[in-house]
Amino acid sequence: MRQSSVLRVGTIAILAVLLVALSVGAGVFAFPSGMAVRTAGGAHSESARTFAAPHAALAAHAPAPAMARHAAAHPGANATNNTTLTNITIAPLNSTIAPGSTVVLTATLTCKSNNTANGTVVACPTNLTANVSYTWSVGTPFAGTLNESNQSSVTFIAGWATSSTTVGVTGALSDFPTYNNSTINAPPATVNVATSEAPVITIAFTTAFQVYMQVPWDLTFTVSVTGGSIAPSSTWVNVNVRDLIPTCGSQYSFLGAPPCPELINVSMPVTSGQSTFSYMINYTNLDQNGYANPTAGVFPADVFQFIAWVSDNNSAANQTAGLEQNAYLVFHTPSGIFAQPVPGDSLSTGNVSFAVTYYGDYLQAAELIVKNATGQVVFVQAVFAVGQGNRTVVAPTMWLAVTPGQYTAYINFTTPYGSYQSSQKYTVIPAGQTIYINQTAYHNASLLGGLSQGLSGMLLLVIGLIIGLVVALVLGRMMWGTPSQPSSPQPWSPTQSSDSSGTTSSGGTSSTPPSTGSSDMSSEGSTTDK
Repeated sequence: MRQSSVLRVGTIAILAVLLVALSVGAGVFAFPSGMAVRTAGGAHSESARTFAAPHAALAAHAPAPAMARHAAAHPGANATNNTTLTNITIAPLNSTIAPGSTVVLTATLTCKSNNTANGTVVACPTNLTANVSYTWSVGTPFAGTLNESNQSSVTFIAGWATSSTTVGVTGALSDFPTYNNSTINAPPATVNVATSEAPVITIAFTTAFQVYMQVPWDLTFTVSVTGGSIAPSSTWVNVNVRDLIPTCGSQYSFLGAPPCPELINVSMPVTSGQSTFSYMINYTNLDQNGYANPTAGVFPADVFQFIAWVSDNNSAANQTAGLEQNAYLVFHTPSGIFAQPVPGDSLSTGNVSFAVTYYGDYLQAAELIVKNATGQVVFVQAVFAVGQGNRTVVAPTMWLAVTPGQYTAYINFTTPYGSYQSSQKYTVIPAGQTIYINQTAYHNASLLGGLSQGLSGMLLLVIGLIIGLVVALVLGRMMWGTPSQPSSPQPWSPTQSSDSSGTTSSGGTSSTPPSTGSSDMSSEGSTTDK
């Protein structure tokens, strides 16, 4: 009995499962509406239509698959992300700026919603704005330039020529398929550069020029440019120095006159924004072309011209301006020394003669003055000499030094560029006292003045030999005596025989002393005494 009950329950369960399976299968595999179902009675039998109708209605109310529901979640269905790029604007759209100035141009990205008929402007997503690249362009390049940038803002730098140009920008959106990789063109902006003529150059010397300028000194000047800028690529600065000789025609050849000799012509280095320039005027720079007198090494006493030239190009025009100044050059300021009396000497009361040597450029007067210890002037004498270079002047009158004491002598110089002075101190002592004179005496160390020691010794040796020889001869004669001389024959002395037998005398008497010889004495025509 228990087993039959269990069997009954199992059978009921199986039948229930089969019923559910049939129901579900009928819903899932229902045929579309209007589709013919083949039966034993034919395709268009009444029984087929009766079977298809309820299944078609069931299929129409079936829920959509899960995959279809996920696909519908695309951002295009969201009002915030469903935006389009409409344009890029430039601010300011129309600008007028001065030549050389700058203006900032900004591109603005605008987004609109498609959920409304006219489109509502909404804030662009941050990630969208960051992924827009910009390309800027200038319609007339010489009107100005843009700083290189692919950002939303750029700086427009105006040129110096009068112009009007358009500045445009395009925006490219990448890596956003939702927005169809849009390319957006902005309406162009117009930039007008104000009227610009040639640049105006202003030069001013900051050196305090005088009629006479003492070398060395700095030639300094300032430069400013209106309607242009000072830069290495647009500005040129030169310094010129010329000798205005009487026969030249200023800085340029004019009406057939030759140009003035040029001593200096240099180009100054220029940095951007520089306003002050300087050049050293000295002997070396002035004589870099060998203009000074090759013998004396001096420059002529002429007027010299100093010029600062400045040129500037602002793209609209190139303008040159110059500023000049004339001056005499002073290379030697006055200075002098006392040649007589010698500095440091003590002077005796009485007449004192002065001689001075001095030099200086453009001298007008020179005066000798002597002052006592209290500063009182006791002697004045003009010692000026016309000319150039060194001058030595002897005072035409003497100073009568009466009172012993300390004195100071001055040479006062007068020039068109100032007064100068040289001085020397002297001591005056009473007459009759010892006066020390600063002199240099030459003493020859040799025995004979004016000869060297070697030559003097040789000369003395020769003299000694001569004196020695003379003394030896005198002493020898004294020792040996005088040599004997042959005496005259005496009456008793025999005579020397001769080849003749006698002495012949004609017209006279001859007598001979007696001889002891055997020869005969004979005479002719004469008387012989025996």
